[in-house]
Amino acid sequence: MIENKDGFNGTIDLFKKPDSLLLKIFIASRKRQKCSFSIIGTEIRTGRDWNEWKKMVNSLWSREHYTLPGAILSEKEINPGPVFSLPEKFRFLVIPCFTGLPPELDYLELFSFIRTSGGLICLIPPLNDWQSPACGLSNMDLCTVMVNGKEDFSTALYHLNHRTKAGFIGINQMEKVQNDKESFNRLFPLNYKLSEHDIFRCFKTGKYSISNSCNNSVKCVIKPTKVYQENIICDKISFELSCLNGKMKTEFYKNGNKFSQEELSPSSKTKYIQIKGKEYCFIRTSNADFHSVSAPVFISSPHQLWGDHHVHYIFKNGLTDARMDYVAYGLYGQVQKYDDFPNIIPGGEIHGTVDRGTPDNLHFLVVQKSFDNHFYKWEPGEGTKKTLERAKKFRDFIILAHPGSRTSEYLPQTIHPDGIEILHGFSLFAFIMKNYPELLERAKRFFATELVLHTREDSVKNSRALWDSVLCKGKKCLGFGNGDLHGPAFHGQFANNLGVGYPVSVINAENADPSKVYSYLHTGNTWFTNTGFYELSMKMNKGFIGMEANLSRNNRVELTAASCFPITQVRFISQNKSIKEISCNAHEIGIKTSLAGLKIKNYLRAELTDNEGNIAFTNPIYIK
Repeated sequence: MIENKDGFNGTIDLFKKPDSLLLKIFIASRKRQKCSFSIIGTEIRTGRDWNEWKKMVNSLWSREHYTLPGAILSEKEINPGPVFSLPEKFRFLVIPCFTGLPPELDYLELFSFIRTSGGLICLIPPLNDWQSPACGLSNMDLCTVMVNGKEDFSTALYHLNHRTKAGFIGINQMEKVQNDKESFNRLFPLNYKLSEHDIFRCFKTGKYSISNSCNNSVKCVIKPTKVYQENIICDKISFELSCLNGKMKTEFYKNGNKFSQEELSPSSKTKYIQIKGKEYCFIRTSNADFHSVSAPVFISSPHQLWGDHHVHYIFKNGLTDARMDYVAYGLYGQVQKYDDFPNIIPGGEIHGTVDRGTPDNLHFLVVQKSFDNHFYKWEPGEGTKKTLERAKKFRDFIILAHPGSRTSEYLPQTIHPDGIEILHGFSLFAFIMKNYPELLERAKRFFATELVLHTREDSVKNSRALWDSVLCKGKKCLGFGNGDLHGPAFHGQFANNLGVGYPVSVINAENADPSKVYSYLHTGNTWFTNTGFYELSMKMNKGFIGMEANLSRNNRVELTAASCFPITQVRFISQNKSIKEISCNAHEIGIKTSLAGLKIKNYLRAELTDNEGNIAFTNPIYIK
């Protein structure tokens, strides 16, 4: 196609059933609107259906107007696999990048095949039926925000606010040849020329906007520029905006919340936004007849690292969707490099054994300094104490994994871990799944004994009590949030499906570098959450999280936090007691308060909750 600096308009149009005559009339209509491409989808039930539909759509292709076939799959056509439960009435638009469509594969295998081969997976729920918080989904590329020219962000923002990385699309439900109101997707390829591969590339890199008009559009240039399929890492980001025609209202959104409004004219305008954590931004523009939304851009602060120290399987899509910066994996030397997910640090799960070589009661996670440092090899009968002694000798960073109500009975009194796993993804999943009997029975058949154990107890309550008991003894000990991911079935989708999120541990560092995770953990300036929160820091007198601080009669405490949802409560805790509670109702908070020295002993930490029930924990500030 010829060069066009104003971008290339196109549509995503969905039909109830294939009709070659209707398609020809429809394509002629799109050409009159000067559209450059159309992605055309219909309901597909078998591989044969797909081949026939692809042939029909490809027959309408021309150099002036590209046509790409898509498949609409509902929960009835998709095999969810042994555990996953797909919500009713949800549909997925699958757009293969010049590949086949094997519908016999289960959910994860099918969607992973499409995405890794360059294609797109789009979520197209019935927006007016969006109700249940138990319907979150990962493994998506795009979420619908406009249907036949009408905006609705509820589905998309639910997913993005639960830390699922996905872009936006506008679609048309084609009940007739041309609707009164329609959605258009304008693409802005790098070289100002459009190829079929550029269509996929623009959607994956966020170089597009969505509007209800083929005659007007808003262009948004982001600096620093985005690297393919990766987050932008910076302290400040700029949006350079321009529109083709007329003046319009411009609204700026960060993490789903409007924070600024200005007027936009055809001449370009630049807006700067400060970045505090793991964030996403987008822009909405409108006047009386026109409205448009930019692609969301995902940005990370250079002063944070988000990681998981409890991983048994590397599944790139799950880690990328959850916006992880690093994972601990490869304890036994199997993995030193993984091309699809580069930031793997050496570590894994260890445990002692009883006489016959079966696992002991306690499991531990270790983070090693380097892959070449040492390897673990157990002898039958080597119990927890000897295992911990070996890890201490190696100078590994040791985290007690998923403690239960009786963990303290087995924990050696002479050796304590460097940290305790407070938020455990699988435990959160198991505990909340008791509210979903049908899914629980299916999951029991798949996970067997492990799931039953985690449904009996409140893991967060037990872990928190053990953590405070260790801190009350004057010992230094950090808390962590991890996933405990075994294979693709664990990666994000089960957690999002029940709305509990993917637990993550966050390192605060001046210039965060994944290769320095081992040393960062020893400084202790970390916090953790299940989802929602994206910034958290605390200071008492002159001591930050993980540091020591002097105690006085009245101690000045400063806490800063931000969540995608309104933060409702902050609790300051010492000696296993809440010594002060502060109520609030804001997405971003900055608290300055005084705490009496008589109430603080050994340590001070904070817990925060938002109005969705999400929780975040600071790690302790230790008292000198």
